Amino acid sequence: MLSSKVSSVVRNGGARLFSSSLRDISIKGFFAAKNYAIVGASVKPGTMGNIICENYKRTFKGETFYINPKGGELYGQPIYKTPMDVPKDIEAAVVVISAKFAVPVAEQCMKKGAKYIIMIPGGFNETKTEEGRQKQRKLVELANQYKCRIIGPNCMGVYDPTSIDTLFVGEEGLAKPGAGPVGIFSQSGAIASAILNELAGRFNDGWISKFISFGNACDVNEMDIMKYYSEEPSVKQSWAYLEGFRDGAAFMKVAKEMTMKKPMLLLKSNRSAAGAKASASHSASLAANDAVCDQLLKNSGVIRCDIWRDLFNIGRILRYQPLPQGRRVAIVTDAGGFGVLIADAVDQYKLKLVDFTPDTVKRFRSTFPPYYQCANPMDLTGSAKTEDMIKAGHLALEDPNIDVVVMGLQPIAPGLADADVMAKTLIEHFGPGKTKKPFMVVEFGGKFPDDRTIRNLLKEAGMAVYPGSEEAMRVLDKLVSYKEYLDARKSVTSETYPEIDVRQVNALFDKVLQKGRTTLTEIEGYDVFSLCGIKTPAYKLFTSGKEAGDFVEQQLRAKPGKFVAKVVSPDIIHKTDVGGVSLNIKDGETASRVVEAMNAKFSKQAIEYHGIMVSEMVPKGLEMMIGANRDATFGPITVSGLGGVLVEVLKDVVFNMCPVSVEDATLSLKNLKNERLVNGFRGQPALNKQLFAQYTSSISRIMSECPQVSEIDINPLIQGHDGSLTAVDSVFRLKH
Repeated sequence: MLSSKVSSVVRNGGARLFSSSLRDISIKGFFAAKNYAIVGASVKPGTMGNIICENYKRTFKGETFYINPKGGELYGQPIYKTPMDVPKDIEAAVVVISAKFAVPVAEQCMKKGAKYIIMIPGGFNETKTEEGRQKQRKLVELANQYKCRIIGPNCMGVYDPTSIDTLFVGEEGLAKPGAGPVGIFSQSGAIASAILNELAGRFNDGWISKFISFGNACDVNEMDIMKYYSEEPSVKQSWAYLEGFRDGAAFMKVAKEMTMKKPMLLLKSNRSAAGAKASASHSASLAANDAVCDQLLKNSGVIRCDIWRDLFNIGRILRYQPLPQGRRVAIVTDAGGFGVLIADAVDQYKLKLVDFTPDTVKRFRSTFPPYYQCANPMDLTGSAKTEDMIKAGHLALEDPNIDVVVMGLQPIAPGLADADVMAKTLIEHFGPGKTKKPFMVVEFGGKFPDDRTIRNLLKEAGMAVYPGSEEAMRVLDKLVSYKEYLDARKSVTSETYPEIDVRQVNALFDKVLQKGRTTLTEIEGYDVFSLCGIKTPAYKLFTSGKEAGDFVEQQLRAKPGKFVAKVVSPDIIHKTDVGGVSLNIKDGETASRVVEAMNAKFSKQAIEYHGIMVSEMVPKGLEMMIGANRDATFGPITVSGLGGVLVEVLKDVVFNMCPVSVEDATLSLKNLKNERLVNGFRGQPALNKQLFAQYTSSISRIMSECPQVSEIDINPLIQGHDGSLTAVDSVFRLKH
């Protein structure tokens, strides 16, 4: 089996940073250190140095050393003028002085034994100045020398409500949620702060397990944090804000491992060119092609949040409700129009409205008036009372055909209780821990102008409540997709890769490059396919018309069909434009005549002429494509999906990092937007997914193990009635 190792060396701005030995040191020590030095401690209220000291006094249970060149006393303890004056070894430090002095002082902390340093100040790589880059390079060199892990610079640091708080904004500007199940990490300190404020201001206060703002990530980066959160028992789910990836391939690899243990929500910006430009000016992060990024996140099980509110909406369900077991939705509403809106959103996100069981229908009819509708959606009309909504909700939850119940609520209905009573009743019956299936509420409008709306009361209690059906169903789709991902990954017991002769493939590419070429001819492309086990049409290269005719007659005796003749020359890109293609050849006589004519024409031209290739024409069938290229962020990736002219029309493809196993390539096909076209649409044979995935995996191995290749394109790849797949046309581009 082929294995792929991710480099343990992180690169930033072209400079080699950390060795694998340093990367292997867990970042747990930032939260477990027995003592901390605060460099830049201040007695002046309201300053960053004083706020952090106040935070440590309130949260940190270990020993704290205060350091400031002015000396003095704070909280009855001495303020040391330098780290070297501290009478004990320093285990960890937070540096909150200007960048001008930060690096030399950090070195002193390292000399005193510090293995964990949080660098708060800016003024490093993010400035895009040589001075800033030099400071960060020096910091990295020192960290390597002393084997010290560093968070930052240009960050807010860390927060654990039970043990540590380096957040330098006062309580009046930053609300800090209490202890809970979520581990948060962010490239942006501002976004991270906003998440904390949102949690503390709009939800109950017990949310945070660990919080890390890692800024420039000169050392500790998103992969280090994910590995730590993955193993940290107090972190039940992880939330992240990222603008780009330091190492996209490494990120996806770690994410794939993490999401099998606990869910990860990602708010990833840079979806647009404008966003990428803004990010570059903000933190110099690399922006990946968003379509590629989105697909690879799905392949790794990451729940990508489309909008800011998704973090809180999805996180709340993950905390308080079970994961949905499927896509079957029941709608219960007190207004038919709202039921239709929810049903539209169900269809939009490929969820399913199914019929209730006969038993549920029987119980419904024996419970409610005849004008209440027991279809799906259940429409209790404007006559519904609070107790009616509760009974209908329970009926839907108890139906074995149903995976999720969505209650559409119009709180102006005269029979419903006031907000406080209605909310209390819903929480009592369907609140956290009350149901074995997810229960969601969509509140349309409301008659309460202040915060005491049903929506806010339910939200405070941890229920899944939304202001609109589209938002609710988008959240549900993401949760169902995550559950489907977990189930699919658990079904994969091993990962396999096709056997290919990489040595011979590399030799073929080297031979082409030695001739001064960077593209393969069609014959050379077919030769690569034969080394990879990818089927091609029967073909042969000729400069003799008679031999071409004999070949066609021989093939026709084996099976009927038609043939095509093409000029083979690396100097001719558009063969049709120069008369270099002849289609629908039916017999040997025609083949002989065509080859003689084409040979006479092209052999006399000042080109690198190889001959005329005669090959069988592949009968019409399902057309697919497989391509590959080298992405600036994620490295070599494959692109596979619907082919032929549909490539440009539908642009329906899936992406995988290289190498991709046959199993993972198969799973990724579920993400095709027009999956029904490959599942036997209108009586057509379904795609041979196993073989298609095998071909994709073979191409991924070429991209991984043949560094000369910059791009591969196989289009179309035509499926025959026997399930075989034949590569008809291909492009290989090489680089020196």
